[in-house]
Amino acid sequence: MKAPWNPDDDIATLWTRIKDAQDFARGTSFAITDDATIILALEAIEAAGVMAPYINEWRRKEYHLQTLANFKAHFTTANKVRLEELTAKQAGVHAASAARPATPTKGKPLQDLGGARADKLITLHYCWTHGLGRSSDHTSKTCKTPAPGHHYDATILDMKGGCRLVVTLDSKSRREASRQARQTRREQASQSTN
Repeated sequence: MKAPWNPDDDIATLWTRIKDAQDFARGTSFAITDDATIILALEAIEAAGVMAPYINEWRRKEYHLQTLANFKAHFTTANKVRLEELTAKQAGVHAASAARPATPTKGKPLQDLGGARADKLITLHYCWTHGLGRSSDHTSKTCKTPAPGHHYDATILDMKGGCRLVVTLDSKSRREASRQARQTRREQASQSTN
C-alpha cells in the first residue's frame, strides 16, 4: 500500500490496493485502521506529484469529514478534474494542427504530458502527540514533549486516537500545530464526558 500511485493508471487501482491490504491485514494483530489507510494513501498520492492542490484541499477539510469514504470520493473526483484539465490543455496545443484532443494513455510517461513525477519515497515516523513527521528520532516511544494521555505504544498502524497531522512545517509552525491539536483533543475529551 505504500508504493506510490502511478498517475498514468486509473485511481481505482489505488483503491483496489488499499482494499486488498486491509482485507489481508483484517483479523490479524496488524489490522490497518482507516486513519492509517488515509495517511498511507495520501503519501502514495503525494509521491505522484500531480495532486498538490487537491491534497491541500483535503487537508483543509474538518477532521470529522476526513473519513476513508470521503477520502476516496474526494480523490476520485480530483483525478477526474485533473485528467479533464490535462486533456483540455493538450487539446489547445493540438488545435493549431487540427488534431483531435489527446487523452492520457496508459504507459505514456507523465513528463510527456507536462507533469512531474516524484520518484523518491519519503519515510515518515509517527508520534501520538505530534503526528507523522520525517524525523526517525521522534516517535511515540521517543517523544520528548508528550501531551497529557500520550500513548507511547501508538504507531501509524494503531494510532490509538492520536494526532493525524502530517508534519512538514518549520519548528515554530510545528509547535503551533501541536498546541492546536492538543487543544482540539482536550475539547473533544470534555465534550465526550458531558
